[in-house]
Amino acid sequence: MSEKYYRYGHIEGIMVKVGQKVKRGQQIAKNGTGNGQWYAHCHFDIFKIKPGVYTEYCIGKSKNWVSDHYSDPRGLEKIVMPTFDHLGLGWLEYWDYATQSKKTTGAKSPCYHPGLDLNGKGSGNADLNDPIYSACDGEVVYIYNGTGKNSGWGKLIVIKEIEEIKKEEVKKPEEKKEEIKEPEKKEEVAPIIEEVKQEPKEEKITDDVELINNCQAIAVDLKFLIDRFLALFNKFFNKK
Repeated sequence: MSEKYYRYGHIEGIMVKVGQKVKRGQQIAKNGTGNGQWYAHCHFDIFKIKPGVYTEYCIGKSKNWVSDHYSDPRGLEKIVMPTFDHLGLGWLEYWDYATQSKKTTGAKSPCYHPGLDLNGKGSGNADLNDPIYSACDGEVVYIYNGTGKNSGWGKLIVIKEIEEIKKEEVKKPEEKKEEIKEPEKKEEVAPIIEEVKQEPKEEKITDDVELINNCQAIAVDLKFLIDRFLALFNKFFNKK
C-alpha cells in the first residue's frame, strides 16, 4: 500500500508541530513568500512514496518521472487555500528556473512542476497571510520553521496521510441460536368411559317370573269367578 505525503511550501505562521495529528480542513499555516524568495504563494504537491529528503525537487527529471513519483493534486485547491483564485505554475507545467521562462533550448534548470502554486486574489503579495489548510487527515512528519532559504522552500510542512477513521475490529456479538422448542407433547388422555353397571340378569329374570306368576294367579282367580258366575246364572234360569 503506497503512502502519500502532502507538502506545503513557501508558508508563514506555522500552527502545528512534528508528530501532531491533523484533520482535513484544519488550518496549519498562512500563505508566505518562502522567507522573501518569491511573491506570496503556496506550493502544494503530493509524494506518492516517502522521498529521500522532504526538500526534494524534480529539476532535470522527465515528465514521466514526475508523474510516477507525485500524485495529481488538482481538485484540492479550495481545501488548501479557500481564498484560491488562480495558479502560478500548474501540475506538470514546464518551467526553466535558470532563465525563469518556458524556454527549452539552452535550459539549465528544466522542471516539470510536480504540484500547484496557489494564489489568492490580486497580484504580488496581496494574498500574503491567507490561511492554509491540510488537504488530508494525517500526521505532521516534517517542519522547517527557520529563516533560511531551505533549498528554495523557506518554511515548509510535510504531512503523512493516514486513514480518516481507523476501523477497529469490532467483534460481532455471537448470534444466539434460538433453541427451537419442540411442541410440548400433550399427555394422551384416554377417553373416560363411564362404566355402565348392568343390572344382574338374574335379578331381572326373577322379577319377570314373579310378574308372570302374579298374572297367572290373577287369571286363575278370574276364571274361577267367571265359572262361578256362569254356574249361578245357569241355575237361576233353569229354575224358571
